[in-house]
Amino acid sequence: MISDVRYACAVGATNTVVAIMGAVPIANCSPGCQLKPTAMLTFENGFQGSVAAGGGNMPSSNATENDVVFGGIKTLDLLIKSTLKIYDGDLFVVLTGCTGELIGDNVPDLVGKYQKAGYPIVYANTAGFKGNNLYGHEVVVDAIIDQFVGDYNGEKQKGLVNLWFETSYYNQNWRGDYQELARILRGAGLEVNVLFGPENPGVSAWKKIPQAQFNLVVSPWVDVKNAEHLQKKYNQPFLHIPEIPVGEEATAKFIRQVVDYAGIDKQKSEDFIKSEAEINYYYLEHFSEFFAEYWYGMPSEFVVTADAAYAWLTASFLPTKSVLSQSAW
Repeated sequence: MISDVRYACAVGATNTVVAIMGAVPIANCSPGCQLKPTAMLTFENGFQGSVAAGGGNMPSSNATENDVVFGGIKTLDLLIKSTLKIYDGDLFVVLTGCTGELIGDNVPDLVGKYQKAGYPIVYANTAGFKGNNLYGHEVVVDAIIDQFVGDYNGEKQKGLVNLWFETSYYNQNWRGDYQELARILRGAGLEVNVLFGPENPGVSAWKKIPQAQFNLVVSPWVDVKNAEHLQKKYNQPFLHIPEIPVGEEATAKFIRQVVDYAGIDKQKSEDFIKSEAEINYYYLEHFSEFFAEYWYGMPSEFVVTADAAYAWLTASFLPTKSVLSQSAW
């Protein structure tokens, strides 16, 4: 299995914003800086498409030479005003690319004026020279937490978990995998706060983050820094499981690990594991007839080349002598 690594510059984290229902990204960068990451992460990456303010509808300052020479803050101010009029968004996120940061535009001060006026808007410094869209994703998450979610001193809800899983639009299957993880956790007896994708109810889920009993990070490393930040900010613990579970054994282990950490009743999760295992082996039993008949024509060695999360996922399900090639990202 060979999978292209899909990463762009940090401003590509506009797609992190798009994955939140009702959130609107505002790209403060040159035309190419907005177009190329969008094309790479949505159009060319399985043609995932986009909605509302994503894709070709994404607001962008389209900074020119004039902005570089005389400053682009006025252009950005006009863009924010126009975006607030056109889009009925619940959250607006200004992501500044290389141009704005290199010329020193005071974006925090400008966005701060809109924040004081009561607009739900935050800013994130996501210059491409700082890192790729995985880095940008973590910057945007922290920006929303600090500037939009804010402080919280209330109680934690036992059994409620914030699910952090990979970067939106990075992998073609991120939506389905996110939904399946949420389904498994619900089946085990947990209430899942879905922050991205089709089951995300909107920014209300983000406001709910501090109320969760803990954060669950299912990823080799992405979102771990965010979980550490939440631990300091809200005294909220997190469970980091670097491997995405695949197959009955790995999934059962995953469920038991999370349930043990949550300290909830195990009867529901064990019943769920049993019923899901029966379905799983039903399909494997039917597949075994094909394998028994044509095993001689199937490959006996595998080489997996993919991003860290999916390389490990695939290789862990293959025979133990399989070769694992894992990208740095």
